[in-house]
Parts: sequence; C-alpha cells; structure tokens
Amino acid sequence: MTRLESRHYITFYEQDASHNKTLLKFAKLDFNSVLSLYREELRYCTRWWRSVNAIAKIPVRERMAEAFFWILGAIYEPHYCIGRIAFFKVFMVVTLLDDIYDSYGTIEELKLLTKAIDRWDYGCLNDLPEYMKVGYQPTLDIFDELEGLVAKEGKSDCVDYAREEMKRVCRKHLVEARWCSHNYFPMLDEYLNDASLITFGYQLAAAVCYLGMRESNNDAFEWLSKNPNIINAANIVGRLLNDMAGHKSEHKMDHVSSAVDCCMRQYGVTEEKALQELNRRVTDAWKDVNQAMLRPHVMPRPLLNLAVNFCRAVEVVYKDEDTYTTPNHIMKNNITLIMTDPIPI
Repeated sequence: MTRLESRHYITFYEQDASHNKTLLKFAKLDFNSVLSLYREELRYCTRWWRSVNAIAKIPVRERMAEAFFWILGAIYEPHYCIGRIAFFKVFMVVTLLDDIYDSYGTIEELKLLTKAIDRWDYGCLNDLPEYMKVGYQPTLDIFDELEGLVAKEGKSDCVDYAREEMKRVCRKHLVEARWCSHNYFPMLDEYLNDASLITFGYQLAAAVCYLGMRESNNDAFEWLSKNPNIINAANIVGRLLNDMAGHKSEHKMDHVSSAVDCCMRQYGVTEEKALQELNRRVTDAWKDVNQAMLRPHVMPRPLLNLAVNFCRAVEVVYKDEDTYTTPNHIMKNNITLIMTDPIPI
C-alpha cells in the first residue's frame, strides 16, 4: 500500500545519516497535509453512516475506519476525493446488504429485496420488511447523489454502469443464499464463476471509483463492463484471499461454502492442499495483473493502477486473517500510521 510504504520509508530515510533535511521536512509536511485531508473525509463519511443509522434496525459490521483504510489502499491520491467518498458509501452499504443476504433474510424476503433493487424504485420500499429498508433506501440515494456530482463532467450517464453492477452483485448474493438455504455445495469453478467473483465486488468498486476519476469516460466504462483480464484477476485475488482468511470463522455460522471448502470437494484433497491450490491461483491472477500493466495503452494508467492498488490493499487486509471483520493490532496500527497520527516534524 503506497501510503503505508511512504510512512515507513520516511521513517527509514530519517535514520539515514546522509538524509537531506530540507527534502525530509517537505516529505513530512506533504504526508501530514494529506493525512489531514483523509481525516476530514473520514469524519464526513462517519457522520453520513451515523445518519443512515443501520445499527438501529439490524446488527451490522460497523467498520468505518477499516473500510476507509482499505479504500485508501486502492485510491489514495488527494484529487480523487469524490471517488473515495463514493467508494466508502457503496462499501458500507454493500457490507450491510452482504450481512442481510448471508445472515438475516429468508429466501422469500431476499427475493423481494433483489426484485426491488432490479426495479430501482423508491416505491418498492413499501414491499420490504423494515430491516431491509435501511439497506435499500441508502443504496438508491447514493447513486442519485452520484448522478448530481458527476453531471457537470458529463458523466451522469456513466452512473448507469455502476447501478447495473450493483444490481448484478445483489442477484449473485441471492444465488449464494439459495445455495446455503438448499444445502447445496458447489464445486470450486461453479462457486467462483456463477456467483462469488461477482459478489466480491471489485467491478462495482471500480465503476464507482471511475466516476470520481477525471481519466475515465464512456469508453472506460464499456471496457470495464466486458470484464477484462485485469478486472477478473483483481476479483480472483480478492475473493480467494478473503475466503482463505475467513473460512474457519465462517464454519461457526450458517454460511455458503468458502472457496476452500469448494476446492477440497472438487479435487478431493485436504484443507492444506486446497490452500496450496488457491494460493497458486492467486499467484496466477497477480501475473495477469502484472501482464496488463505492461500494456498501459489499453486504458489510462490511473484506471489500471486502481486494480493493482486494490489487490495490494487486499493482501494487507487479508494477510493470514480477516482483519476487516475482526480488526487486530496490526490493522489498528496501520490505521494510526496513515489516518490519525501525523509524523512529528
């Protein structure tokens, strides 16, 4: 993660007896200035999420600092403020919907929710149980707000790409919910290709971020919608690392099989062998990401960098364990380094 590495490098550089004092001071001032911007953005995002008040209707994962840390890993440049804040809002709502699909909704209720999201109509609120309304209304509000924000840049039509991706994520969540409800255990390839690569959500995240990036245009959204190799690879890295980090804790609850379980079933191997296979697939996906970066003419480089940085953030968040769902001391220290504590001048 670029910001985390920058913080560590400044500390390392200061310990070098031959460091340039003027350069070091400017590096610290720049880092602290951007850190102040992040704090203001997080303060705004926190107020927004508190106003949604989802916790009053349903027990949800309120991981605001952890979510923002992840987002900074993917899109950290100061001038992408709109993309960061939009990503945060969608991230929190998707986490809420993920919890509803995984843990709280019956199949019949989830069908209603998915149908409502497909229709994208505030009138559908009346058809939903109370606890689902707290996820449905903010979803519509976020994308309406985005249309207004990007209209002056001529990108209001591009919001439809992100909106359709949101609908697709929810449809695939329903697929996973049906598997779980019917005690159906998919093989690995079916698990990944029919649902779980989509529900990880990188394509949705990219579409939302692109709306806040001046380098994007209609061609970029068309390219994204075709799921090019670098986008598919980012989803593979994210989904497999997520599942490997969290599969043991998910065994304690009624949850769809993880990639580890599906791999063991498909190949008839032990958990250890399954983890080796999934790590091999992550390595291959990283090769696809790197290969795409050798052809930066395909799309503006900042749009490709987003995929690389997203994968880097996933590697940090899911290294050995799921530090988003269950933050540990490493996650808390990383948040402190890039979001709360300035470097002493």
